[in-house]
Amino acid sequence: MIRHPGRAFAALLFIIVVACPTTAQAQSLDLVGQSSLGGTGLNGQVVTVGNIAVVGSGILPGAGARTSYYASYPCPATTVKIVDVSDPGTPVVRSEIPIQPLAVPNDVAALRVNTPTFNGVLLAVALVRCQNSTAGNATERGVAYYDITNPSNPVFLSRFNPDENFFKLTDPPCSIETSTRCASSNDNVALVQRQDGTVLSLSTEPASSNSQTNPTTGAPTIVVPGCQGEGTGTGCSYRGDVRIVNVTNPTTPTYVGSYPNAAFLNNGVEQRPSGYTPPGGVPQRYPFSNNGCRNYQYGLSVGVQNGNRALVPFLDAGLLIADITNPGAPATLGRWTYATDRALEGNAAYVDPASVGGRELALIGENDWNGVSSSLRINGTGPLAGSKFACEAMPTLFDPEDTAQVYRKAGAEIPGEIVYVGRGCPGDALSADPTRIAGKIAFRDLARQADREPAAGINCSATAAQLHLQQAGAIGVVVGNTSLTTVSPQAISAEGDHKVGPSDITIPSYMIDTPDANALRDALCPPPTSPATGCAAGGQTITGAMVDRPGEWGNLRVVDVTDPTAPTLRGTYSPPRAKVFPPPDLGVYAVHHAVARGSTGFVAGHSNGLRAIDLTSADPSEIAAFVPPDTVDPSGSIPPKANVVGVDVADNGAIVISDINSGLYVLRLRGAPDPEGPPPPPAPAPAPPPPPPPAAQTPPPATATLSRRRGRGRLSARVTPSRDLRPAFTFTISGRLTRPRGLSRALGCNGRVSVQVKRGGTTISTRRVSLRRNCTYSLRVSFANRRRFGRSTRLRFTARFLGNARVLAATAPARFARIRR
Repeated sequence: MIRHPGRAFAALLFIIVVACPTTAQAQSLDLVGQSSLGGTGLNGQVVTVGNIAVVGSGILPGAGARTSYYASYPCPATTVKIVDVSDPGTPVVRSEIPIQPLAVPNDVAALRVNTPTFNGVLLAVALVRCQNSTAGNATERGVAYYDITNPSNPVFLSRFNPDENFFKLTDPPCSIETSTRCASSNDNVALVQRQDGTVLSLSTEPASSNSQTNPTTGAPTIVVPGCQGEGTGTGCSYRGDVRIVNVTNPTTPTYVGSYPNAAFLNNGVEQRPSGYTPPGGVPQRYPFSNNGCRNYQYGLSVGVQNGNRALVPFLDAGLLIADITNPGAPATLGRWTYATDRALEGNAAYVDPASVGGRELALIGENDWNGVSSSLRINGTGPLAGSKFACEAMPTLFDPEDTAQVYRKAGAEIPGEIVYVGRGCPGDALSADPTRIAGKIAFRDLARQADREPAAGINCSATAAQLHLQQAGAIGVVVGNTSLTTVSPQAISAEGDHKVGPSDITIPSYMIDTPDANALRDALCPPPTSPATGCAAGGQTITGAMVDRPGEWGNLRVVDVTDPTAPTLRGTYSPPRAKVFPPPDLGVYAVHHAVARGSTGFVAGHSNGLRAIDLTSADPSEIAAFVPPDTVDPSGSIPPKANVVGVDVADNGAIVISDINSGLYVLRLRGAPDPEGPPPPPAPAPAPPPPPPPAAQTPPPATATLSRRRGRGRLSARVTPSRDLRPAFTFTISGRLTRPRGLSRALGCNGRVSVQVKRGGTTISTRRVSLRRNCTYSLRVSFANRRRFGRSTRLRFTARFLGNARVLAATAPARFARIRR
């Protein structure tokens, strides 16, 4: 079952009841029982089997997965907790499985199976390194299997080593002295028993699809021409991100295959960025894409549909659908993709299957953010002038004081002169004089440039360099990417904490692409004549601005996979408070993942809590919600916010969720029955309250709000300019939502506007933007490639408000703009 933990959200415990779009009767999520799980925090993914819930634990360095915030986190001892929810009002921890040091049980899957060699409840635990160190590398990870038929006495059965192809049988065992044979991390795991009785374990080792080794020498190799799969006789032993293991006899797990294959990755998934040349021209897969500021593509998780079909979210590469009828040779059936738009983040992280109305669906959780629209504007008229794509770094995107983000500045920009400071480390000659830097935007290199600075210069972390420049008086920092071949030359949103020791980072940092960085560096600091270092004469004085617009958090994408060869996007659900990124606090408002029972989906939404949604409509509508109380992290490292990362449904109908800080909650959905599934079981008789947890974790009484019907609004639209005759053709569409009479801004001014751009009858762009708090919206679109227009001389813009809990969807009159004389 799945998933990464992440962070948190602010609000008292409350239950929201909203109108159900398919029935007249309102529904609610009622709190039935709760357990602090020992009060140690770091609670992770939850899975149910029968009336037993299994809870993983731990987070990864840098939050490890896509909702990054933490630069570092202690690596305490963690356990897998086995909880009895037979009495939903009194969940009881029956046992705990200790995990070895420096690893965390990032994901858990459980299944009741019956085979000739095993009859009982099988638990799979995906183990991940929680510390990037020699000791962390030397801890055994992979996937561990347990017998939890007796939940009070779990029994270890075996471990799968996902990279056993990387070592020889003569290599020494895993140890701190040599980690060659140590089982590497697997982030996610799923279990399935097929109709023929075979039990398969599918787990993911993200970004490992280029792992190759020579089975004779044991030496890793890169992908070479002719080496297109496992055991092809060319010296390669290929393994993709998804590892398929036969655990019919769980005491002897047997590796049988992997997915995707090398040919598919090199020919289909990889979108090489402009300017990227693989080393030596050899086709080597790097996990980078063209999308956004988190431009990664790899298999983070896996789901199984109908026993013979694997659903593999591949981040920016969308959703891959594979036939695993023959698990030794998985075959791609189809693929749902995001648009290859540089401004669009593709965050397909987690997936769960659903069957609704005769359709097979994939519920994709985008466990990250769809980033802010950042850019560096260079003033002037020369070839360097214009807007450069940029990515804002994490330390100020998650600013605790909520002041450092660029979009909160006057005019959503920071203007100033730009000065070159080399690497920008304390003690470097080019950044030693604060009078050059004070009141200006400091432009620094990601990696030291040997012709500008001595190769033996001081090294420092990115945040240490940023703090040094901040203390010198810089008003902002622009980092020039310096990579061309070893990693992506595209800008990314760099990781990092907002603190360097006791000091806060209070100025923002952007990164720009390598080609833009090279041009800007040469203009500010012309290369000197070899072998000198520093700047030659003739450097330009350049002014500009760091410019920004807020983005939004990841949503739930509902993809119809009934025909796996032609998957289509059915709809999107965006929970409340997911409309604006960066957030107004240190909460996380992305969708983590969802599970479905009948036509009702249950969405683990981090700081949005648990959201119940109706899956019968194209864009799912919310029917009820539950948000746990803010709870202090016992270690003090994670913000004291609600943070729901796990959800599943037990056999008795109890909805079980896990919160990173506060523990496990048992809920019941009341109201209209699910039209495609059995109604929820009757409410149990009130049970005596369990012993109260520590004061910081005791939830306040639940409250409810009344259901309300949705009213009609009107949407306006305007396109400027009315014509643009030179590439890049750039237009802004803006307007306002007029709310139903009597509805306040707070209730009405939320939701998204979808903007469709057509040339003739062909759609060439579809973008979404969030309403502002005053009910206005504005979206800028650019088209650099004239060929996209064909022979058309004008574009048609259609804006549609997608609706919210109080306002129905509304479409503005179409607007037109000319692109040729």
